[in-house]
Amino acid sequence: WLPSGYLYEGSKVIGEGGSAVVQSTFSDGRETLSLFQYPAAAGFEAKNVETARSLKKGPAQLIINEDARILQWRQKSGAFALAGRLPVSILETTADSIP
Repeated sequence: WLPSGYLYEGSKVIGEGGSAVVQSTFSDGRETLSLFQYPAAAGFEAKNVETARSLKKGPAQLIINEDARILQWRQKSGAFALAGRLPVSILETTADSIP
């Protein structure tokens, strides 16, 4: 599930080997939403406001800074983070749709 008007723009791999991160970007032509996929053992470094959130798939953390809202969580297939300026409810719905 993607927010209305958002389309896939592309993906890239950041880093190498066991620490590589895949970044996929989506845009509606004005705003960008990024999905980061980390290895399951990756740690998150939260440097700003953190709020515990609850997704259908389990616990998550919300980080808010001047540039974006970042929702991060773990599941069996890895660790994930969604970053964008969308409302938190939209980030949560998007996160819950990721298999």
